Amino acid sequence: SGDRIVFAANDNYWGEKLPYETCTMRVIVEASSRTIELETGGVDIAVDIPFSDWSRVEGTDGITLVSGQTDVLASLVFNNSLELFQDIRIRQALAYGLDLNALVQTCWEGTADVADSFYAKSLLGYKKEGPMEYNVDKAKELLAEAGYPDGLSFKYTTYQTTLNQTFAEVLQSMWSKIGVNIEIDIVDLATYTQMNNSGELTACLLTPSVAISDPAAALILWPITRTISLRHNDAHIQDLLDQGSSAYDDAARVKAYEELQDYLYEKTYTVPVAYTKFAFGIRDNVDGFEFSSSQVPDLTKVTLR
Repeated sequence: SGDRIVFAANDNYWGEKLPYETCTMRVIVEASSRTIELETGGVDIAVDIPFSDWSRVEGTDGITLVSGQTDVLASLVFNNSLELFQDIRIRQALAYGLDLNALVQTCWEGTADVADSFYAKSLLGYKKEGPMEYNVDKAKELLAEAGYPDGLSFKYTTYQTTLNQTFAEVLQSMWSKIGVNIEIDIVDLATYTQMNNSGELTACLLTPSVAISDPAAALILWPITRTISLRHNDAHIQDLLDQGSSAYDDAARVKAYEELQDYLYEKTYTVPVAYTKFAFGIRDNVDGFEFSSSQVPDLTKVTLR
């Protein structure tokens, strides 16, 4: 309920003794405030430096940017439980209506790569599937086939961050060219989370963390039991997920995951958008900090001078 959690080292822990007695984790929601706290010494390590501040951190004496490629995929997710998105022609039209190169460059400002499959290239069984094609004429053709020759409209809900706002505005601009008009609705994070979990969002940008560098973790959006707004209800996806996660042999896992990526690309329940990069900021008195592609750094080796 507060703005921080203070952890104390356990003297009875069986493993190697920590190099510090306490570790204070502060919750600083506003991205620019995290950078300011790093600059002023309020924190020794800042998590998730906004990419608009990367050059600023790199150019400031006394602090260092520690960045790298993550295992995270940012995806545009359609709510497939809604009648509108149950028509694959609608989903494919919206995918064709996105210039992914321009979208990623505008929204991530050079700190992400256009996604070409459904999880990161570094993970077992990755198979290149895209990127999805940008084709305005094809998008309009599919909308007409689906019964919307004059286009369609729906509400797009998100919560307030610079990335989310920019992403929504780019969607609005690009989709207007194929006759799709979206009303952007900005809500607070708690409301957005509740709407996502209850399946009330029409479409959304989701970037789930991948705490373990394995396809089973990277495909966390896809289990059929998940209640988020993807809601594909496709048993074949679950069968392939189960095959991939239960097999002991890597070759069998690769076979299942390659088939799954082919199937997801065909169905267009989501549009893979970006492979994201991530940055921590550390003060120069911090030693032993290393970047982790999972975005979960190992703090057991960190010391302060």
